[in-house]
Amino acid sequence: QWVNKLGWQVAGYLDRFNFTGLINNYRHKLGLAPLKSFWKYNLGEDVILASDPEIARSPPDATVSSIQTGYMHLVQPSWKNPGLEAFLGKGSPPLYAGFGSMPKQDQASRISTIVKAARANGLRVVVAKFWDEPSEFCASDDVFFIQKYPHLDLFPRMAAVIHHGGVGTTATTARSGVPQIIVPHILDQYYWGDRIHKSLLGPKPIWRAKLTDQKLARAIQEAITNQELIDNAREVGEKLQQKNPLKLVVKEIEGYT
Repeated sequence: QWVNKLGWQVAGYLDRFNFTGLINNYRHKLGLAPLKSFWKYNLGEDVILASDPEIARSPPDATVSSIQTGYMHLVQPSWKNPGLEAFLGKGSPPLYAGFGSMPKQDQASRISTIVKAARANGLRVVVAKFWDEPSEFCASDDVFFIQKYPHLDLFPRMAAVIHHGGVGTTATTARSGVPQIIVPHILDQYYWGDRIHKSLLGPKPIWRAKLTDQKLARAIQEAITNQELIDNAREVGEKLQQKNPLKLVVKEIEGYT
């Protein structure tokens, strides 16, 4: 927590020397009073906070007023994938594993860890694959590689979702009503991993540098057997599905005076 606060303070000082100074130079030429804070000027009042309150509310020490709408999901048309449908139809719900925008080589190197951990729990796995090189598991009956596919259509059909903790994937998994296991890599992903754990939507996050097949296997076991996590994920998902954050955002913007 102290690192987080220090980080914001350092960023504030840097902004003061960069953005605030630059803007004040022009304001001085126009005869306008100088700004004290770039961010307060830039954000204004009633910032739209696009996160679900069931996961994360505005922090109590926030200095900017906000309107919390919930995460704005991108509505996409359903895609047909006969291979995926055949795979899903062969047994009980599998795991999903994907690290989104993280480096491709890093993702590829984690496939063995993911598959071993899934197999340790007797589960199949759908793996997001965004690189061209073949995998040693391409011919495995219990592993299915997928590229682009709407997460809101896929995640509700999973037993649990393993991901990097990006804000979009975190919100989508929560809305889908299944437990999630976060392996944070950088920046705010550590925050979302912590929030998911504290919100009883998933096990304690496993930092990327500490990821092993044994640790991941234990996290998977908790995600699929801890009834409190399973029930809470389902209840939160049902609650989020009743909301339309995008519609609320539009309403706030159109009604703002």
